Amino acid sequence: MPQWSDAMFDNSGSKIARRLLEMYPLDVLRSEYDVKGDTEAVTEAIIAKTTIADLKLDCLRLMGHCRQHIYLFGHPLKAGQLPRVFFGNNVEEKQVADEKDTCVDHEYLLKLTYQFVEVIGQTAKNRVLHLWWPLKLIIAPGLLQIRVTIMERNTRIGKGIYFDNRDIDDEGVIQSVMAGFGAGVQVIPLDITKGVKGLWDEKDTIDSPYASHKTANSIDTSEMDKGQTIKKHAPERFKKMMAEPLRKSVFRSEIDTLPYAFATEPDKGKIAVRRFCEDPDSVNQLIREILNRNK
Repeated sequence: MPQWSDAMFDNSGSKIARRLLEMYPLDVLRSEYDVKGDTEAVTEAIIAKTTIADLKLDCLRLMGHCRQHIYLFGHPLKAGQLPRVFFGNNVEEKQVADEKDTCVDHEYLLKLTYQFVEVIGQTAKNRVLHLWWPLKLIIAPGLLQIRVTIMERNTRIGKGIYFDNRDIDDEGVIQSVMAGFGAGVQVIPLDITKGVKGLWDEKDTIDSPYASHKTANSIDTSEMDKGQTIKKHAPERFKKMMAEPLRKSVFRSEIDTLPYAFATEPDKGKIAVRRFCEDPDSVNQLIREILNRNK
């Protein structure tokens, strides 16, 4: 759950509420705080419970609703050899997600500290906020997933602006995780081009308004007019893309079980979900669908 330092309780409940409203969909917060109404009503409910003892958001449980970056890597270790500690004491192993004779998955939640600079007019104040930043590691034989909740770098709150000055970003998280494997272990980005193409090629599953692909001499990009997609409205171009390596692309889902929109850099094993998800399992389902077609 998020942890707030005592120093934050100087009429800063509205700032905490604003941060939570950035991280989670409004409907999710309504459910968590058992309140109906608009953003103002939810904000008041959060303010009423901003104590270390009363604030009960389980970041790992709710992370499926969050906007997030997903990084997929291959590794050569067996289940019993998997590293169990990252970031010193700032990590908590939450559960064994799936345990079979041949596969053990470990999930971890990373705890990091945020520092904010509040700017109101010509005055700047430093504030420190301690919380659980939802970063999930899922480690299975042959596959490492690093899922990082997207957090805004600056936020307008009332008359002020908060600038997020945390000293670690996605790249820092990845580097620290890699260090946990040790210098002798080769962990490489998982190329998911085959899986992304396989999902795109299926009827009534996903389509793309913007995609790029590698040709012999260049990276070619196709950006469709508003409302149009490549497979449906430019089938010849789609066939060409399916025959060549995909690069950065944006997709829209045509089925409810997947996130409505997501982006990929398949050759680098990257997936970005930049919209809140109503179904908390939709990100898991997207990754499963891609990996099942990537074999």
